[in-house]
Amino acid sequence: MATLPPVPFKVKALAPYTPTSATELALVVGEIYEVTNTDGKGVWVQSQVNGVVGWFPFNYTEVVAAPAAPSPKAASSSRPPAPSTSSSSSTALKKKPKKEKHNHPKKPGPPIKSHVEKNKKNHPVTVNLQSTFLTHFYDMLTEAC
Repeated sequence: MATLPPVPFKVKALAPYTPTSATELALVVGEIYEVTNTDGKGVWVQSQVNGVVGWFPFNYTEVVAAPAAPSPKAASSSRPPAPSTSSSSSTALKKKPKKEKHNHPKKPGPPIKSHVEKNKKNHPVTVNLQSTFLTHFYDMLTEAC
């Protein structure tokens, strides 16, 4: 579920979309569409192209940032803003360093027959089959190591 900006907003098609019903719009890669309605879930959005209103999947598009309106302070200033001295790498999100994996030997688990012995009272036939299977399985594992 995508979080969408308030309607109306503009999107740019990232992939072509061919409509599968009469209520859908075709998307052309690189074209800009003004979204006039959403499904409320962030899955489908509605737009109008050449007088035809239709829906298309939001995940085929990306939101186009509207140009920022000039602030009254910037508009009244006759000087252009000073160039930024910060590097772009300082504004990028820093990834957490990966933890090193330790090669500890595996701790032995509980004895394989422990749960079998506990259930012997209730299901003697099943437990005997389980016990036999687990014994053979355990033998196979220990031989493989």
